[in-house]
Amino acid sequence: MAAALFAGALGASAVALQSCASGSGHPPTARIALDPAYVALGDGYATDVTLDASASSDAIDDPRAAHPLAFAWTIEDPAARFSPDAHSPRVTVRTAGARPVAVHLTITDADGDQGAASATIGVTLP
Repeated sequence: MAAALFAGALGASAVALQSCASGSGHPPTARIALDPAYVALGDGYATDVTLDASASSDAIDDPRAAHPLAFAWTIEDPAARFSPDAHSPRVTVRTAGARPVAVHLTITDADGDQGAASATIGVTLP
């Protein structure tokens, strides 16, 4: 699996490729953009963090994006909740700000092939 994480003043984004399990095609490319990429230490679920996977694609098997991708988000914070839900390409989430929290995205294309990406919502001192 090849992965890259880019972080900067405007936020962070992650791209990862995962091998194809079904063998029927190529895995789609999952991309995550975070805005903001950091919350204040002790934020207490006050800051909305936007997770945007709309740049994810199945460029090899579906270059015209004729078939929608399925999205599944998870987060390593048991009290965090996604809005509107964990299956939309663009969601918001709030974290406690007690520690950096990993966010994971799995996308599935029309052939059932999957791609995945992960990013971390960081914590800064107030």
